[in-house]
Amino acid sequence: MSEELSVKIDTTALSLILDASEPYYHRVESLLEDHYQGVQTFDDGTLITMMELRVSLQILVTYLQDLLEQAEEEGVQCLYLKPQEVKTIASLSKGISSAVLVQLGNTNLREQ
Repeated sequence: MSEELSVKIDTTALSLILDASEPYYHRVESLLEDHYQGVQTFDDGTLITMMELRVSLQILVTYLQDLLEQAEEEGVQCLYLKPQEVKTIASLSKGISSAVLVQLGNTNLREQ
């Protein structure tokens, strides 16, 4: 029987990723809300891009919040994650960091 591998991850690293991701999540939410309230209008392609970003950000933020909550409940500073979980976090984070410069109409996620 093979032993399942795990990767030790400090909760500080997870917190840093979460703290960097949350503002982008709120920015996408705000842009989508502005569109549907008629404050700002985006074309269909931009809306699709924003919705895809929102889904990726929501998955990442929710997952990291859940992991940090589990660590807090257990009173631990490190978690042991499956390699695939670490790859998922890294992939989502990398994709989002690249996507923040994508033009969304006349704005992007970095603009305040």
